[in-house]
Amino acid sequence: MTDKPKPRGTQTREKHRILEEYMKAWGGIIIQGTASSAKKARMHPSQLGLHLVYVDCNAFRGRYPSGPGDPPNDPEADVVFGSPVIGLRALDSLARTAGRLGISLRTNAIFIEQDPDTLRELEGTLEMTGLGWGIKFTSNFAALRSREVALVRADSTQLASKLTAYTSAGRYTHSLYFLDPYGPKGIPLGFVSEIVKQDRTDSIINMPYQDLHKKARLATRPVRGASEEATLGNYDDMFGDLQWRTVAQRIQASPYWQEEPPAGDTATVDSPEARDAASLEIELAELYRDTLRRVDPELAVKSLPLRFPDRERTMFHLYLTTHDGTGALTMNGLLRKAKIHENEIRLQLQAAKQVAKREHQKGMTDMFAGTDLSAAPSAVTFTPDKTEIAEELAAQFRGRLVTKGHLYKEMADSPYTASEVDSALKLLKKQKLLDFDAEFRNSTLLRFALETGQPRR
Repeated sequence: MTDKPKPRGTQTREKHRILEEYMKAWGGIIIQGTASSAKKARMHPSQLGLHLVYVDCNAFRGRYPSGPGDPPNDPEADVVFGSPVIGLRALDSLARTAGRLGISLRTNAIFIEQDPDTLRELEGTLEMTGLGWGIKFTSNFAALRSREVALVRADSTQLASKLTAYTSAGRYTHSLYFLDPYGPKGIPLGFVSEIVKQDRTDSIINMPYQDLHKKARLATRPVRGASEEATLGNYDDMFGDLQWRTVAQRIQASPYWQEEPPAGDTATVDSPEARDAASLEIELAELYRDTLRRVDPELAVKSLPLRFPDRERTMFHLYLTTHDGTGALTMNGLLRKAKIHENEIRLQLQAAKQVAKREHQKGMTDMFAGTDLSAAPSAVTFTPDKTEIAEELAAQFRGRLVTKGHLYKEMADSPYTASEVDSALKLLKKQKLLDFDAEFRNSTLLRFALETGQPRR
């Protein structure tokens, strides 16, 4: 690969932050569940053979030059590390957590990259961080020993069967896939579906929304060239059918969605064309979410739009999938925080550019000196009301006897976090509309009242 490395954009920084936070939460939920399972089976946790696998399907170089407001992970090399290093460090941290609970945790990572030069750079990154001792250039995943890393030169979309055979082997094998294509190219649904339908697999999928919105206009052209047909075919493969083209037919040519708006472009987030674009974005984003859900009706799918650093336009949509109810509610909290954090780093980057431009001739080194970000607007976040959640739960589960874990699974598509649901459940108990034992775990039985009287026994 001959292109010069560039610093991470705000959307990439936020993807990486979500990956790091979600891996901690994902592994923590699994480790706690394993400890609980061992206790029920009256076994020592180490006997269950817990195995966590992280798969990065477009691993890239594993490092980026540090940019404005992006403190380097390695000051000597002036670089920040990408998803492979984030994943390996998270696995090591989870192994230490498991060890404290008496769980012998086996971990592995698989990094796939098609370009040979980029793959070698990734190897160098892992060695730079001290994580390169267990590298194997192999696709024979079953031969990996604990903590070993497989580097694979391949098109990841051609490895679905090999990957899923490995990550679904064993009752206590769990996997997290990071599906982040290099460049504006959707991932074929045939590959994605093989991944997300696995019961013990979670995934983070990056969908190149802005390119989709731009290229969707091709669907309105009566005559198209071979390259244009190939572009449309890529998105046909991503959605799995042609339904998205029906939505695309409504797209009108607009400078609002150009890569670089022409001089004099006055489109704003409040303009009619911006509102039309936002409406269309919601429809296309929900269509892809529904496409993933059709793969498996039990799949919980969450999404987050990630914007350009300097424009109020969506660059990517990030989708998180899980079959675990606790995981789904955990995602809600992470995505809320991500929206706030994304807004903060975009403001920092914009401020840094302004300061750098103003002080360029003065040789100023502190790009944020004298810049007041305290008055910057913060992202608007959803704050649910505990009473409203309680009323929703009382109506949905009226007269039922369910475990807390099952309730979480039924609430997977809600916008609430696990702690918010728990608070609402405790409120219902106080109101005598629900009864449960003092030990409040996923296995705890919840007895909901039939009406407004006493809960069933």
